[in-house]
Amino acid sequence: MLDKTGFDLWADGYDMDVQLSEESGEYPFAGYREVLGTVYKTVREKMGTVLDIGFGTGVLTRKLYDDGYLITGIDFSERMIKIAAEKMPGANLIQYDFAQGLPAALGDTKFDWIISTYAIHHLTDEKKASFIRDLLGHLAEDGTIIFGDVAFQNTRDLEYAMERDRPIWDDEEDYLVADRIKGMFPDLWIDFKKISYCSGVLTIKREDNRGALNRQEYNLSRLAKLIEEKNKIDAEITSITERPAILGHVGEYIASQIFRISLEESASQKSYDGQFIDGPLAGKSVNIKWYTRRTGLLDINPEACPDFYLVLSGPRANAGSSRGMTLPWVISEVFLFDSLELMRNLEKRGVKLGIATSLTLEIWDKAKIYPNGTNRQLALTDNQIKALSLFK
Repeated sequence: MLDKTGFDLWADGYDMDVQLSEESGEYPFAGYREVLGTVYKTVREKMGTVLDIGFGTGVLTRKLYDDGYLITGIDFSERMIKIAAEKMPGANLIQYDFAQGLPAALGDTKFDWIISTYAIHHLTDEKKASFIRDLLGHLAEDGTIIFGDVAFQNTRDLEYAMERDRPIWDDEEDYLVADRIKGMFPDLWIDFKKISYCSGVLTIKREDNRGALNRQEYNLSRLAKLIEEKNKIDAEITSITERPAILGHVGEYIASQIFRISLEESASQKSYDGQFIDGPLAGKSVNIKWYTRRTGLLDINPEACPDFYLVLSGPRANAGSSRGMTLPWVISEVFLFDSLELMRNLEKRGVKLGIATSLTLEIWDKAKIYPNGTNRQLALTDNQIKALSLFK
């Protein structure tokens, strides 16, 4: 984490460094322009006063300043303030380390908008909570707080990005997790918009009875737009797979391309989905599954078993309620079950076969072919491994 001197030294090259990271689509600035654009469009909904925390060189604040907003800004880098002051000579720019709270110079001023982009990650979760409480004291009654940053909806999304960018991940920074902030402030209206795999925009408002109604209207409107976007994406997926864009059909298509499987003409074939074209399993029938979570259950039709079950799976499911859980379409693991061997094993143990047949961890591990699989019935090529990694 940079100190004041570090930020002063970085100031002149800051905009260029951001541009390089943003254009590459990589952490930490993937989606940077859209983050700033989202914050800007939201603030433009209503004229008023703006407090910008950690405004840097004033990329966003300058646009609002030019639009006629009254700007107050806080940053602890003297050099960045000088750069921003050249862009906004009429703004009230205060040099202060917001990690220590808010400067006394603000007095009891209330702001219509309090924004902060790519700065709040310098505070721990505990300090974030305290800082947000301080900001609420300077927020107009119908005001809004907006954070745009390296940010995530939940811990799982954070851990995914951390693992993906482990070589360059900054462990000294504490990134926003929307679900944590919601837990800290249950009485506030809090919304999160994901921008990229490692960025997003968090919006905070006070909520009264009227606010709850507005929130309901907003949620319905937002949901309608998301469904509209999803419908367009589904149409694109169908144009590729030539089948409805549902998990099972898409999984069958992915498996057919990676494992060279000739799919049956009818997607409703009950016993199997296709046959391996070549390799050690050439001519063998296969039933393809794609589960968003590995729960330990496998759908088996004892009346019509294929030669093999090929299972694409998301991460292992955790115990507890699934309420509020997202179920992204990812492939974390792949398993290949020899049906005959599996049936013998289950019958020997007296396991009831059906749509939710419970398999032991040992059986799953033995069937694993990706990643680092122990099942040698189907050894994966480098190209197959690379293709599967696209869906992590």
